[in-house]
Amino acid sequence: MTDYLWNGSLADVNAAIYVSVVNPLTQVATNQLVAGYSVIGPTVMDGVAYVNVRTDAVLTTPAGLSATGVQLSRSVLGDWADVPVIPPTTIIATIDFMMRLTFAERSGLIVAARTDNQLADILVQLGCATTIDVTNAAVISAVDYMVSATDLTAPRGAQILDLTQVSP
Repeated sequence: MTDYLWNGSLADVNAAIYVSVVNPLTQVATNQLVAGYSVIGPTVMDGVAYVNVRTDAVLTTPAGLSATGVQLSRSVLGDWADVPVIPPTTIIATIDFMMRLTFAERSGLIVAARTDNQLADILVQLGCATTIDVTNAAVISAVDYMVSATDLTAPRGAQILDLTQVSP
């Protein structure tokens, strides 16, 4: 796919991106986007129309239009939404991590930590952290220990670590 960035009068832009099609039943003509075109715009600013045409076809600049620079076109028209997918984050604020646990689960951890020094140490470390990376081996190990030391189940522990899942 190639992007063609053009500007000119609105009439010239419309002539470049639309074709008139007559409905054989009603004999009414309507404008339709040229087949194979994806279009952002046209947008008119100060009497100048801007358009971004994306197509597999090889095009030349139509009569009456001029090529527009990429930066100006993006400023006026925006950009296509096919930007690379950014993987979900694995780092969240500590409070957000703790809120992935229910009140009952947090209470159970506090009660169990009164007699379990390792669990108490985990809670102290969590309390000192500003962020939690759920892919960090120490965090995964801590959640695994919480599962072994409390009523927290293994599937629930996995849910807490999986930020793509909603956690109560």
